[in-house]
Amino acid sequence: MRGAHLVGSINQPTAAATLRIVAENLGTDAARIPDGEVGERFHWILFQGAAFDAVAGLERLPIDPIIIAGFDVRPFRLDGTVPADELEFGPLGYADAAIAGFGDFSALRDAGVIAPGTRFQVSLPSPLAPHTTFVAQDDKPAVYPAYAAAMEREIAAIAAAIPAEDLAIQIDMATEFSFVEQISIGGKQPVTWFTATPGDTSTAEIIAAVGAMAASVANQVPEGVEFGFHLCYGDIA
Repeated sequence: MRGAHLVGSINQPTAAATLRIVAENLGTDAARIPDGEVGERFHWILFQGAAFDAVAGLERLPIDPIIIAGFDVRPFRLDGTVPADELEFGPLGYADAAIAGFGDFSALRDAGVIAPGTRFQVSLPSPLAPHTTFVAQDDKPAVYPAYAAAMEREIAAIAAAIPAEDLAIQIDMATEFSFVEQISIGGKQPVTWFTATPGDTSTAEIIAAVGAMAASVANQVPEGVEFGFHLCYGDIA
């Protein structure tokens, strides 16, 4: 058996460095190459706090900052100034990073470093992951649609800028398994606000609900783009 699939994060300083080192070491065994999730994406979703902070109608909980890897992960709540169905997220940063990374990818492919036929891989979290980290429990159902819509816009921008035949999109599903397995996050038991009966902890119901949420976002990926899910059972520890 030959071939390798890299799920995303690689400890190189830049996208160009990541693309080069993968191409030089794996060659055609890597059918698609991610950009290494460099820069502010180094700790997966934690940089998304800035995207929530920029939304009119949301405010941080008035508690001491909770700093992880330099990011404040205090959750946000509705502040009452904007109806939940009118919340509007700006760019989340994923499309901008993908478009910049594809520029490096194209240059290296044109130079013969990356093999013809290799695709540029964009790894995105499911909306549930940043939402779980950054939204206060009582407001989760109300805020989720706005953030999911923002992620769908990121996918649309990526697909508009990168030719389908050059693109692979991966949705990372990690937080979903903390719900499925009912594993505490930060000492708190996950609350299934999204099941048909909120709080339902039956495995089948949770899988059906998180699957439907992920599928809704996945359906935004255009035909011709390679697509897959990364089912992540790991944890930071």
